Amino acid sequence: MNSGLLRTPITVYTRASAKDENGYQVPMDTLVCAVRAEVMTTSAREIWEGYAAKVRSIVNFGIRPRQDVRSGMWVQCKGQWYEILDIQPPIQRKGKMILKTTWKGAV
Repeated sequence: MNSGLLRTPITVYTRASAKDENGYQVPMDTLVCAVRAEVMTTSAREIWEGYAAKVRSIVNFGIRPRQDVRSGMWVQCKGQWYEILDIQPPIQRKGKMILKTTWKGAV
């Protein structure tokens, strides 16, 4: 994997819940990791799959393989929030893991 392509810093969050002072469960975002990613181009097929799933904007991030990142988590990049829809595992031993995300403002 070419580390020169990983120039965009992203942070990955998960949704957790904690109790407030009254004992109620309050949802809060918990930081999972902060990594550097490559923003990848979206193919025409992925665009049409997004239209079928009623999603308007699909963004792919390529990162180094990690065990703690799962689908359903949130990615923050340049002030925008993205939800991880699917994760494509690395094909090679030292390949990159691709996060298929949708922009939260587009839904």
